Amino acid sequence: MKIGLIGLNQTGKTTVFDLLTGRENTAASGKTALHTGVGLVPDERIACLSALYRPQKTTYAQIEFTDVAGFSAGDGRKSAAARFLSEVRHCDALVHILRAFESETLPPERGRIDPAADLDALETELLLADLVMLERRIERVKSGKKIAKEQAEELARLERCFACLEGGGSVLDLGLPESD
Repeated sequence: MKIGLIGLNQTGKTTVFDLLTGRENTAASGKTALHTGVGLVPDERIACLSALYRPQKTTYAQIEFTDVAGFSAGDGRKSAAARFLSEVRHCDALVHILRAFESETLPPERGRIDPAADLDALETELLLADLVMLERRIERVKSGKKIAKEQAEELARLERCFACLEGGGSVLDLGLPESD
């Protein structure tokens, strides 16, 4: 499983990444590069079985973490938003890190600490990216010379999802079957 740690700049994403992967002080590099690391999932049952059967090697479950470069809300640069979105597309799950701490040495990016506003800013950016993706897919399906039954059903689902997102809702609220 690949989990992306996302959030605005200076929220503590890299510190959380370091804790989860056992890396030491990746945050000190000061770079906004993409960091990838693996965290082991300790399981007492595996340790017990390993002690009982004494295999040559014991392998625990692993989770791959990606420390996605911080996103600047209201940046306006399409290249920064596109880079951010391309990095999160490859993740199976996203963990949003919100800043709720004061620091004299690390001022908040937007001048104040407001976790609710930060959450809203990033969720809005992700929502807009979903709308763009849906719009492109709808155009591709409609541009076909002849719409088959399966494409018509897909188009109906896509338009339903688009309308839901455009209204500020969540696709999860549509109650779509798992197959969709």
